[in-house]
Amino acid sequence: MKGPRSFLGVCWGVFLGLGLGAAAIACGGSGKEGELPSPILSVSIPAQTELRQLLLRFAGATRRERAGLEGELKALRARYPSDELARVIDAHLAWIALDTDDIPRAETLSARVRSGPPGVTRDLAQVIQGAASRRRGRPAEAYTTLRPLVGKIIDDYVSRMLNWEVVNAATEAGRWEAAIDLADVWLHEAGEGERTNVSNRIAALLPRIPAEELERALRKRQAEQQEDLAESQRLLRAALAERLAAVALEKRDVRLAKELLQSSGPLLGAMGDRIAQLAGGATIARVGAPTVGLLLSVRTAEARRRGAQMAAGVSFGLGLLRSTGAPKPQTQPAQLVSRDDGALDEADRTDEALTALVGEGAAVLVTGVDRGQATAAASFARTHEIPVLLLHPPDPGAVVGPFVFVVGEEPGRVSEGLTAALGARGARPIALVDEASNLGSAARPSGVTVALSCDGSMEERTFRMASVRGLALNGDVGCAERALQATNGLRLEVAFGLEAAYAATPHAIHAVAGQFPFDADADALIEWSRVQTGVPGWWAALGRDAALLAQAGVLGLPNRETEDPGEVKARRRSVRDRLAEAKASLWTTAAPGFGGAQRLSRELQTRETTGTQR
Repeated sequence: MKGPRSFLGVCWGVFLGLGLGAAAIACGGSGKEGELPSPILSVSIPAQTELRQLLLRFAGATRRERAGLEGELKALRARYPSDELARVIDAHLAWIALDTDDIPRAETLSARVRSGPPGVTRDLAQVIQGAASRRRGRPAEAYTTLRPLVGKIIDDYVSRMLNWEVVNAATEAGRWEAAIDLADVWLHEAGEGERTNVSNRIAALLPRIPAEELERALRKRQAEQQEDLAESQRLLRAALAERLAAVALEKRDVRLAKELLQSSGPLLGAMGDRIAQLAGGATIARVGAPTVGLLLSVRTAEARRRGAQMAAGVSFGLGLLRSTGAPKPQTQPAQLVSRDDGALDEADRTDEALTALVGEGAAVLVTGVDRGQATAAASFARTHEIPVLLLHPPDPGAVVGPFVFVVGEEPGRVSEGLTAALGARGARPIALVDEASNLGSAARPSGVTVALSCDGSMEERTFRMASVRGLALNGDVGCAERALQATNGLRLEVAFGLEAAYAATPHAIHAVAGQFPFDADADALIEWSRVQTGVPGWWAALGRDAALLAQAGVLGLPNRETEDPGEVKARRRSVRDRLAEAKASLWTTAAPGFGGAQRLSRELQTRETTGTQR
């Protein structure tokens, strides 16, 4: 139990004239810094006695039972309208109004009470106001109102309401770390007989918090004290571990299962054996309703940028994004499941992530933000005989096999096209600016005397000393803009690659593949703008094309899920065969599909940007 119980405990001695002093101050509640709490004094002992009995019943009542006390509270207030205890009654009437979803009345009564002197009554009114804000869909405002009261409310029955409301407000406002920390406080403040119920209520809230936030919270706590944990600490850690275990089993996440088993094994309860099986690699391959698996990368800034475009393009291509009022598609779109390959400071999790996608029922995989990831995915596809669509070509020497389909383009082909176009204009010597990975994996095109990485230094003197007359920009828009700024004082012929297309300046050369980059009035842009902002970049266009082909491959599969190895293998082969012959109107090539091959045919051209001279 906590200290003095302001409405129901020591304060009643104060009200009955047993003395003020320190007890009265303790009963006053939190107040603002610098404010002295004011004890609630009544001029009527009968009013005190009658209200005390009502509030004892109120404190232990259910929501419906509290509403049943409204008439008695109102009658008491009518008999003693000028008594100081009228504010206490109004605060509890505001609570009843909140219970009965009369939010305006709850706000009016609580605002009136809160305008009075500091003390426990005003604190209760503040709790009511915060709860009302949350119910009006303003969780950030509710959190700001409620957070200062945490740990300062004396009455158990009021603190129960505060803790429930502030944890919900933090969760709804996206204050994930605060929500978990406040759940910790809630469990700590709960009485022994309440903790199991509180733990269950917290467990019901955890699915609303992203799994990565739960991981972070559990990891932080497990790195701290492990032995002699208080019951409240153990319960919260168990709730976090069990929720993450459910996520790991649902997503077939081997990495998460391994981490849980190592750090939190004793907290996993009944799920311990299943997590151990998953951590041991017992991921069952399955194929369910038509499902496409998307593997992204978050290991570098470049990979994250490309991945964001890929995800937008794939979602668009699958028809998962529809504008308001748009008719439902005649064919149910394929489902999409996604994973990433782990942060830069972690071990590469490409194989684990692909395995997890297979466990979730994906019958075809889309990935490949760079050559390394594409090569790893090609190896996985060959080993597991599952079709994979690569948005970047794998290593030239990689053994690909019949399950690997290359949608993307060799960066070297693009840079060769750019430098050839510059050479045709007599713009030599040429400086090539490209991603470091591209410069290291391809021979330098003819006419290039300077090759600079996008993440390296770019200074005008470098270009001037090499007597550069042509500039080939094969990186992204940001890289192109840096190079243009560095060469602003030079008169250069400039050629822009596919990733930098939207940075192209007037009368410059730019690469063209299929419909990309789009004219301002292109139907593709109109279609895109209905559900997305901005224009689709090269990686979004590749993602969209891969999604259309993947969807053609999986549609027609049975909706019935299977884990039978023979049937899984047969369905994947069926998807592979459909992919090889699939046809669609693609953005990045004039070809309608693979045409029985393993790589999209693509004619690369160059054109001049219209407009005035730069």
